[in-house]
Amino acid sequence: MITKEVDEVTENRGKALAQNLELIWKKRGEGLNVCLDSGYYGSANEVIGMDDLLEFVQLSPSESYQYVHNRTGETETGEFTRATLDLPSFPEKVKKPEVLILNGPEHKAITLGRLRWEKDTGFVFQLSRDHTILSQTDIEEQARQGLAIPKIQDLFAELADHPEQGYIVDISREGPLMPLKRLLEEELGVSISSTSATINHLFDAELAEMGFKDPNAITGVSGRTPVIRSFNSEGMNAEKLTTLITIDPLASGMQHVVLVEEVLRRVREQNDGYHQVNKLVILAPMASLFGMSVVANRMAKEGIAVEFMISGTMLDSGPAKYYSPVYLDERGGIDSKMAELIRLASGNLITDRAALYCSRCNWAASFFSPSEALLSSEEELHDLKSSNAELQRTSGAVTLEDIKSMGIRLKDLVPVSTYIEAKQAGQLDKLMEIIEADEMSRLSN
Repeated sequence: MITKEVDEVTENRGKALAQNLELIWKKRGEGLNVCLDSGYYGSANEVIGMDDLLEFVQLSPSESYQYVHNRTGETETGEFTRATLDLPSFPEKVKKPEVLILNGPEHKAITLGRLRWEKDTGFVFQLSRDHTILSQTDIEEQARQGLAIPKIQDLFAELADHPEQGYIVDISREGPLMPLKRLLEEELGVSISSTSATINHLFDAELAEMGFKDPNAITGVSGRTPVIRSFNSEGMNAEKLTTLITIDPLASGMQHVVLVEEVLRRVREQNDGYHQVNKLVILAPMASLFGMSVVANRMAKEGIAVEFMISGTMLDSGPAKYYSPVYLDERGGIDSKMAELIRLASGNLITDRAALYCSRCNWAASFFSPSEALLSSEEELHDLKSSNAELQRTSGAVTLEDIKSMGIRLKDLVPVSTYIEAKQAGQLDKLMEIIEADEMSRLSN
């Protein structure tokens, strides 16, 4: 998007916002925090104008770390890739956003895929969008593993000495995904104040029915605005807060942005108009490159550096809806072998750049309401002239030999959820035999 177009959109947004400010504040007084005045829209518009965001990703070589697996009790070697988002026109005084992409079995299970037990066919490959039951066990384990990364440990070690400088906010819809506060206490002996915020959104048509004038001139291609339904900031030290930690999958970035804006508003109210927040850490089981870029762009305007910890790979996305396919381009952080596997499992639902279907379709429902997630998935795939049954047939046809031929360790596709499924089905010994045989084969070769 050229500068003239950006300026025109910004001007129109400003006029529409001026018309609606009185109603925005009236609704807030009534307890409905409609965030049409958020800086999200301006930052999103700037990111839309950056064309191919993959051009701004700088990947570093893979790094390793040690952790103790909660299910097996064994010391394992984990891997992660560090990426810097070198966004254009980013202020020099703010550290460039950094992304830690974790690549363990639990991380792959949430955004890419895993092995699962099928009664009729044995252990088969399953794409992440079909991984609903037991998926939260993998999210908890991946968070536990992330806390073993030295950089993350250093962050929380600093906050252990000054807990009043930190604050954790779990952005929830149906319920919390990641029990970070408990994990911090169990794994690192660190206690930091935490709370939750419930945020959803209203579409332009719903806003118009409420009396807002021309809301689309503000929301643009996103076509919706976030609404903070509840947020109890008890326990937050407004005077000393420097590090904010938020937890939630990240697609458009909309909810993270309005949450931080609300935190800063409350901090300023209690601290003579000032804030000292200089770091935002986002733990996102799934995250799109677009959403991370928007959040970083918006936070830079507040002087806040952003660090992300995500799973498996960055996702493709845009502002229009929660639709985030897996990048198959290695610039997005995906392992080349996993990209090959996703291509095989996806049939014709791919392009050179990315898969055509969303990594998890209805994100929240895929964790909390599997039946609802399947209905949403069927709708999405119908538009692609496919179906749940067809995609499951294609992915389920991938054999263990196919996976091994790509150089992928079977163990790397066995998260906590697969161990639990195997135990429940009386197939744990069989699973261990398969893994051990693969490991021995790799050693002999």
